[in-house]
Amino acid sequence: MERSDFIKSVDLFSKLNKSDINQLCSISEDVFYSPGEVIFQEGELSNTAYIIQEGQVEVFKSHEGRNILLAVRSVGEIVGESSIFEEKHQESTVIARSDVKVISINKDQMDKLIEMSPHASRAMFQTVLSRLRSRQALLQQSEKMAQLGTLSAGLAHELNNPSSAVSSGTSQMSKAMDKLLISQSEIQDHTYIDTQNKYLSELVKIVKKGATNPFEMDSITQSDLEEQIENYLEEKGIDNSWEYAPLLAYINPTRAQFEKLSSLFDMNEINHIIAYLSNLVAVYSLFNEVNQGAERISSIVRALKEYSYLDQAPVGEIDLHQGINNTLVILRNKLTKGIIITKDYDKTIPKVEAYGSELNQVWTNLIDNAVYALNEEGELIIRTRLIGDWVTIEIIDNGPGIPEAVKNKIFNPFFTTKPPGKGSGLGLDITYNIIVNKHKGDIKVFSKPGNTCFRITIPVNFETIRTGSSPSDFILRPSDDK
Repeated sequence: MERSDFIKSVDLFSKLNKSDINQLCSISEDVFYSPGEVIFQEGELSNTAYIIQEGQVEVFKSHEGRNILLAVRSVGEIVGESSIFEEKHQESTVIARSDVKVISINKDQMDKLIEMSPHASRAMFQTVLSRLRSRQALLQQSEKMAQLGTLSAGLAHELNNPSSAVSSGTSQMSKAMDKLLISQSEIQDHTYIDTQNKYLSELVKIVKKGATNPFEMDSITQSDLEEQIENYLEEKGIDNSWEYAPLLAYINPTRAQFEKLSSLFDMNEINHIIAYLSNLVAVYSLFNEVNQGAERISSIVRALKEYSYLDQAPVGEIDLHQGINNTLVILRNKLTKGIIITKDYDKTIPKVEAYGSELNQVWTNLIDNAVYALNEEGELIIRTRLIGDWVTIEIIDNGPGIPEAVKNKIFNPFFTTKPPGKGSGLGLDITYNIIVNKHKGDIKVFSKPGNTCFRITIPVNFETIRTGSSPSDFILRPSDDK
């Protein structure tokens, strides 16, 4: 198969025309790897993608000190493709499984192709847009996993915000791309000297940087800046200045940059350049918005999957701190700005043998109760300690406390102090059974106004610990801790 036909067969480049494919062939290069040779390493900064032309590669992800094989990629597949759009740290390691021949394409080369060819711009962005939409649909499907009692409303809220950002960004992207391509073709109708081309390239770099990392300012400052830009553009006779000013404000342009533009180009050229730069800001800022939304959805879904221990055995070696942190992510909607969270973790605690998903149910019940007691304002402290073969976990809040008259009833099934509809009265009963009956541990509560502490004590390995040996009774009360 001809090199051009081969590149055309790759999904990412399938919509490029013959001229663009030939250009891509001329700027890419062949690279060879031997079996076991690393093509790129997880965590390293990269701006290169690789199309596999011969052989196979293995994709690994590091997890808890082990390399987990995620996939085997073969001829016609591409690895590291996101690097040609945005220089980023690799999320996995790719190693040659056999003798491998790849076509390497870096971001700088791809940028040149996109700048030279309006059709390539449209084709590449349409492909990326399609992938983003597919990813959005997949992540929206994961929202159905949020049928976990008190978590469902919070998760729906947490997923809705970034999902809305992705949906809004993708719906606006097509129109923004149409405007960009029109303005790009208009500036390409002009012939520029080297000095003009150099300054144009400099402005494009400023736009790309500013659009993906907008200048931070409050609403009043932004409004003032937009007005200044609009007035300046009107003075210079720029058409549609009211439309361009809000977009250009993203990059906080200086008067000197405008003056230099005026000194190098005529009025007609400036009109087209301002339109092109403004539309470029719109496209890159939308792409950044979609990317941030998708990353937020991914982080929530990842925490949910770890929280629920999907695809894992009921009993296993559990990282307690990771479980608590994932629970905080899931409950983020309830952790209002008025609640301060303090995590006092003992880093010497090893992984414990436990029912991971059920322990997370415990953290959910206790943290949810503490947040309810705080009524949107106060401090939540989560403290862990290792004592011999046992681990203690304390969840402390500075709410009003539990009345002495009901303290001895809180672990009874169906007992609740919450108003009707706010609690089933089963949360602490379930918590007690999980800790005491399933893990051979203990749970105690200490409470007075301004300080309530639920202390859980569980063995590092409940399958080998002898019953009745918990050190819980010998640990100081929270009020006595130094």
